[in-house]
Amino acid sequence: MHGDIAFNRAINWDEFYHHSLIYDLLSGELSQTFQTFMARIYSWVPGLTSDIKSQFLILRIGGLATLLIAAISIFLCTRAFASRSTSLVCSLSYLGAGYVLQHGASYRADTLAAGGLLLGASVLLRTDLRFAWLAIGATITALASMLTIKVVLFAPIFAGVALYRLSKSNGKIGTLKSLVLFVGLTVVIWMAGIYFHSQSVKEADPTEVVSLSLRVMFGFGDLPYYSVIPIAAILSLPLAIAILITPIVLLIKNKEMRHDKYAIWGFWLPVLSLAFYHNTAPYFYAYLLAPLAVACAPVFEWFCKRYSPAFLGVLILLNAGAVWSLEERQTLKNQMALLKGVQSIAPNRYGYFDANGMAGWLKKENHFTTLVGQDRYWHNEVPRYADVMAAKAVPLVLATDPAFEGALDHEAETTAFFAADRDALRESYIPFWGPVHLAGKELEPGEQATWNVRVPGPYTVSGHVLVEGMDMETGDVIELQRGQIVLAETHGAPAALTWGDNIAKPTHAPPPRPYWTGF
Repeated sequence: MHGDIAFNRAINWDEFYHHSLIYDLLSGELSQTFQTFMARIYSWVPGLTSDIKSQFLILRIGGLATLLIAAISIFLCTRAFASRSTSLVCSLSYLGAGYVLQHGASYRADTLAAGGLLLGASVLLRTDLRFAWLAIGATITALASMLTIKVVLFAPIFAGVALYRLSKSNGKIGTLKSLVLFVGLTVVIWMAGIYFHSQSVKEADPTEVVSLSLRVMFGFGDLPYYSVIPIAAILSLPLAIAILITPIVLLIKNKEMRHDKYAIWGFWLPVLSLAFYHNTAPYFYAYLLAPLAVACAPVFEWFCKRYSPAFLGVLILLNAGAVWSLEERQTLKNQMALLKGVQSIAPNRYGYFDANGMAGWLKKENHFTTLVGQDRYWHNEVPRYADVMAAKAVPLVLATDPAFEGALDHEAETTAFFAADRDALRESYIPFWGPVHLAGKELEPGEQATWNVRVPGPYTVSGHVLVEGMDMETGDVIELQRGQIVLAETHGAPAALTWGDNIAKPTHAPPPRPYWTGF
């Protein structure tokens, strides 16, 4: 089921954005140190093939591998206080959870970060804390921590594991020294890794990224994805029930679970992040449910003893099968057909505007238009479109979402852009192929117009046009600079100037919408 979904589910917004960061890194234009280390891990992929469909196939295969790492790490952690069969059930409950099934193999850092952090925790849980083990665990933990700033949400795990080891230890001073050494090694390796990664980052300002993340990361009462929680529970019913029962079991068996309770509470507490963490979209559950699957070991252990691991496994698989059977598969084909067309129109690294970095090989010149991105836009924390166009050549807009569609539709009302940006977009771009708009100007029969050229470069004439008094016809190319020019259509038929030197339209028709699926 995971393989089928990995190879047939539509690419989501974040995947395209993170894919574009690979090209930013390779071109020396990556401008953010934190939360971009995945780009370095997969920076070899474009060197294998320039075909975007093949690249995402490789990235999804990598996602399946990291999903396996997460499942193994759950098993290793759970074995510290549960039987082999229960540990397998815990791993299966994670793999069978609805949102993990849908997003676990996505090209995101979630499963790799969760798997790496739990592997690090398993070293503390199950080894004798010799230096070699501490070094291995610290290295894994540090590398996993480089992937995402939401590593802070897993802090209770390591606190709980530390209490677990101290409570079991006869020589508490020695154990404490080992734990402190683990933390020290992790911090040093993490700092060295971040420094190494930052050397390839252009104009990096780590403090800005950290301060922004901390500012928008947490909240109470008005977060955007509270409605996702009951859906996540329904799509992962066996695990969700176990998550709810776990604290009750821990409280009832508090004395009986002398040492284990500390670690289990640590693995369970990240569930509270759903109340205050901002970005709890469905793909977040591929990260969150990994430690929760470990925390549910006491519940699953009781169930396995009372009934059987096989019976519980069947329940989990039935739940997963129901989710899998509802998967939609056409949108991925639409996405790949669209990108094939865009690649034929703009094979080189031109600047462009879009919502999420869908055409990763091009240079995205605007912000990532998520909820956070748009909030920054309205607070003037990212460049406005008109200002970008005044400084850089941006010949293409990929209007795959309602906001850009509305911005480029002269008849539509849009509230997603400042008025000056909306006007600049409408005045500067014309439809070319499907959602692809190129810089240009369309003229009605006999129309005379003064046009503000915001995108310098070559323009191809369609029809008959006077350009600053020069008579030009279909196929002629003229180099234009920024500024006002006078145009006139001279033969009583529609005409246009379109950016580029006789760029050919793709041989296939634009694929139909939708280009995205819901979570």
